[in-house]
This record gives sequence, C-alpha cells and structure tokens, in this order.
Amino acid sequence: MKIDKDVLAANPVRLLRKRLGYTRADFARVTNCPYSTLTRAELGLTNILPHQVVLAAERLGEDAPALAGDYVEWKMRLRAAYTRKERD
Repeated sequence: MKIDKDVLAANPVRLLRKRLGYTRADFARVTNCPYSTLTRAELGLTNILPHQVVLAAERLGEDAPALAGDYVEWKMRLRAAYTRKERD
C-alpha cells in the first residue's frame, strides 16, 4: 500500500524542520528531542504530537500549540488517505 507522497510531505513537523534548515539529526541535537520520536512524528506513527516535539518547537520559539493542532489535522488526512487506499 503506497500513500501519496504529497500527504506525507505535508506533515507540519517535517515542514517546520525543513523551513528551519535542519536535518532530522541536527534538529534532534539542537532541540534535545530524541531522533526516534521526531522520526515517528514525521512518519505519522503517533496520533498526537509527542510531548518532546512540542518542547522542541517551544525551544525554537515556534507556536507549539498551533503545531500540535496542525499535526492532529494532518494525521486525520493521513488516516483518511490510508482508508481510501484500503478500499481501492
């Protein structure tokens, strides 16, 4: 089952990291956010934004509550994309 790359690319955590110019490893080092936690969030393997990612956003001066809300909305779109793929 292959999900549209556009849906995965629209992940707000990934967009934040890329906008700030960090690789996953650099983001993890700078923010003290575990690499595995960041990766799981970017792949949509968590239903809500992990607390460590919220703290990382705050450390970078970003709007963490908005990021968390955007993540939940994105996760719902991702789940819908998987549901459509399963029916196809």
